[in-house]
Amino acid sequence: MKIAHAYRGLVRQITAVYDEREARNIARLVFEDAFGVRNLNREDELPTEQASRLQDIAQRLINGEPWQYILGQADFYGLKFTVTSDTLIPRAETEELVYEILQDHPVGSGRSVLDIGTGTGCIPLTLKEHRPNWAVAGLDVSQGALEVASQNAAQLGSVVHFLQADILDEQSWPRFPVYDLIVSNPPYIPPSEARLMPKHVLEHE
Repeated sequence: MKIAHAYRGLVRQITAVYDEREARNIARLVFEDAFGVRNLNREDELPTEQASRLQDIAQRLINGEPWQYILGQADFYGLKFTVTSDTLIPRAETEELVYEILQDHPVGSGRSVLDIGTGTGCIPLTLKEHRPNWAVAGLDVSQGALEVASQNAAQLGSVVHFLQADILDEQSWPRFPVYDLIVSNPPYIPPSEARLMPKHVLEHE
């Protein structure tokens, strides 16, 4: 199967789940991140093993599984982050939060920062990437999430302190130092609005 034909076929298949524009974008990301293919008009053959993997990816997408979980990574603020079912998928709205923090605290200003509910660690790791002199920490109740965050820190070569705690347990508060900034971007969709959520979000996140 030629690469161009395989790309168009994937777009056609997943329009059952996504609108055409989003389907094209997801298909492009699949070919870029899974197969290293950026020119989607190529007429050379897709290798057999990649064609087989593409079939598996297509079926999982049709079943509503988010492409980030399928590929095991997500883009955030120009960086690549590992994601698993232990973490939520970083969103563009969270990029806006990071942008506002960086705008409010310019280069040269030393800060200590705590991110509550850190998940993939995308917030503290991105802040550390842009403000290397900051002392940044991420907190989560999930050990699985903290393992993913630590993996992302290692991939980025970033020094961020991750700690496990339930922030709703007030008895744990005395163990924390005083921070200049505390940030959190927890799940904020109320259960009453679940019926409005896309199937792939509701069933997998």
